[in-house]
Amino acid sequence: MIFHWGIEFEDYPNPFQKELSDYLVKKFKNISIIGSHPHCIQGIYNNTFFSQGHFCMFIPEFTYPKKSKNGYILIQEYIKNKRKDKIYPYKINEKERQIILLEGKERREILDRLYKISIPLNMNNKEYLNFFKNNCLRNYPILTSNLLLNYIKMAHYRFIESFVQHIKPFFLFIFGGKIPPLFRRSIYKNRDDL
Repeated sequence: MIFHWGIEFEDYPNPFQKELSDYLVKKFKNISIIGSHPHCIQGIYNNTFFSQGHFCMFIPEFTYPKKSKNGYILIQEYIKNKRKDKIYPYKINEKERQIILLEGKERREILDRLYKISIPLNMNNKEYLNFFKNNCLRNYPILTSNLLLNYIKMAHYRFIESFVQHIKPFFLFIFGGKIPPLFRRSIYKNRDDL
């Protein structure tokens, strides 16, 4: 499953991403979740590769931070129903507009950084929320499933009705006929057909 998610240039996935990842990996036993969007490497946890880093998007007038000058390529091989993940770190040569696979010390540095930023993801969701609040780069609203539900409750009734009708078939297909608990709570009183 591939998600375009996360906060640009943030080292850690937001708490909602971790919650959603936990739910999906529990629901679908053999799933891998691969994320993109932050333009920097984020950790690996529970079959979830939150962000593989920056790839080849060049905007001449924009200067990317140093940490977005690298990433990794993930290759998943399946041999006799066993999955083997291979990670190939790279750096970006902006002048030539190409990626260069790393070896030796540079490769080890990227793998060490990936290991280091993956450690906090092993915390329970409450601990991780506090960790994220104290370690994120910018001060922005922290998105959790409860906060997401509050945003939805504040939205206009017709918009919600339309949104639910459009997203319901997707959830029914993806989640085998059941809306996941994360999204199941009814935003309307006495209404549980979501």
